[in-house]
Amino acid sequence: YQGKVVALSLGDGSNLWDQKVSTYHDIAVDENHVYVSDDKDRVVALNRTTGAEVWAQTALSGRDQIGPAAVPAGDGSHGGLPYFILSGAGRTV
Repeated sequence: YQGKVVALSLGDGSNLWDQKVSTYHDIAVDENHVYVSDDKDRVVALNRTTGAEVWAQTALSGRDQIGPAAVPAGDGSHGGLPYFILSGAGRTV
């Protein structure tokens, strides 16, 4: 989407932060992060308040990823193979 992820103020619509990350998928948000599966097949966690990149995970590259989902406990899957990414560390398990 134009090469940026942008956070806007609910109050006045002003730009709070933007980060140069291009994606073709939906994003996910939890209390601390914005998660993006980018056009380079990385899953990226951005700080929800500042937009700074917290971590980027490349272990799932080339797996036709869909957009990430932020869930308290659960899994994502590809071809029936579940995978998890720890939100705080960005490691796959």
